[in-house]
Amino acid sequence: VATNKMAFFFYFLGLTNLMFGWAHHTYLLPTQPWIRYVAYAISMTEWIVLASIIYSWKRSVLKVEKENHPMAYRFLLATDFWIFINIILALLFSIPAINFFTHGTHITVAHSMGTTIGINTTILFSALFFIAHHLRPKLKMDTRWVMRGFVAFNISLFIFFVSLIIAGAKRSYWMYVSQEGTFGEMQDSIVPYYISFFLFGIGIFVSLLIVATPIFKALIQKIKS
Repeated sequence: VATNKMAFFFYFLGLTNLMFGWAHHTYLLPTQPWIRYVAYAISMTEWIVLASIIYSWKRSVLKVEKENHPMAYRFLLATDFWIFINIILALLFSIPAINFFTHGTHITVAHSMGTTIGINTTILFSALFFIAHHLRPKLKMDTRWVMRGFVAFNISLFIFFVSLIIAGAKRSYWMYVSQEGTFGEMQDSIVPYYISFFLFGIGIFVSLLIVATPIFKALIQKIKS
């Protein structure tokens, strides 16, 4: 358990953002200006988190841990990548001028889905692989199929994520720039991105099933023994 000053600093910084970071959603509401200023200031503290990720990337895991828990380590790297991507996106639409165009579009959905799947799922699988290794140390976790599933998961999630970004950008362009055509026509124009979103969502599900195979094996063998 981390007990140094830096750990406590980031804990309280994260807690502050968790409690008040949602306030950038109030930019478009008729409210007091100071609320917008506080919301903007808190949102911009995420630059500190981003700088820390860039500075300390790959330093926190010992070499022996990389060798003993290869899949857990790879999922932690994936977690870092998706935190990096989502913080950049969050910082961009925390800027009022950008927030005006992105608010209420699929770009916000991309951020929330990327956070839920890209960050939470990778952390969960890293923990599960760590536990599975301790249950069955001799069971090989990083097989060829598992590695292919891991790569397929990240590629599928990236295209899933980008599909939502593009759909949101096209919707925003229709609302604030072109204002041509009906809402139905605009929706028809982004159907290909909905299809991509659906197909690669299935890809995420299937790839995670493949990746979870050794975890299930370790649990079943432990129950039988």
